[in-house]
Parts: sequence; structure tokens; C-alpha cells
Amino acid sequence: MELINFLFGYPFKKPFVSKKILTLAFSAITILLPLSTSYLCEQGFSIVTTIKSKKKERERLQSVEELKVK
Repeated sequence: MELINFLFGYPFKKPFVSKKILTLAFSAITILLPLSTSYLCEQGFSIVTTIKSKKKERERLQSVEELKVK
């Protein structure tokens, strides 16, 4: 509820928004915020996985080149 009060300017000015709208906004934030944070978390893990797989492939190619007969 503090976030909604901050967004609407409370306690600096009296809010002109009804309690029903504040309740709806609070419900929307509590439902939608976890979705965005879990999405960002999964994106981070995906990026780390991509980086690690590229590094492993590079190391594998280097080891294959070292094993080649000159």
C-alpha cells in the first residue's frame, strides 16, 4: 500500500482517488509484479546458460585443435 500512496502523492497532498481504485491498483500490482520478476530471473538464468555453453564449446574446440597431428 505504501507504493500506491507514494505513486499518488500521499502524504504530501490529499489523494483524489477513491479507495476502490486504490484497492484495484494494489491488487493489480500484487498480481503482476511477481510475473515480471520471475520473467527477469529466468532471462538471467538463460543468459548465464548461453554464456556457459559458448565457453564450453570454445574450450572443446581448442582441445580438439591441440589433439590434431601437426
